[in-house]
Amino acid sequence: MIAELFSAYGITVTGIAPGSTATPLIGIEGVKIIWTSENKEGRHVMPSEVEEVATMLVSDAGRMINGNVVAASGGRGTFDIT
Repeated sequence: MIAELFSAYGITVTGIAPGSTATPLIGIEGVKIIWTSENKEGRHVMPSEVEEVATMLVSDAGRMINGNVVAASGGRGTFDIT
């Protein structure tokens, strides 16, 4: 695993898996209706929300998150733990 190899050098390896993000790539620009039925939140992920996850991961708070993928998807692809 790559995260294991790099952890010896103090480097963490973590990915971000955003869901459908409100960007021009999917035809959303500026302030428009961002609703969707694709996730449990009922709206697209905003670029600023992905940015906040990335900022946390590169801060001291994210140092112990290594070898994982953080889903910033509004609940799309998640499952309930009961």
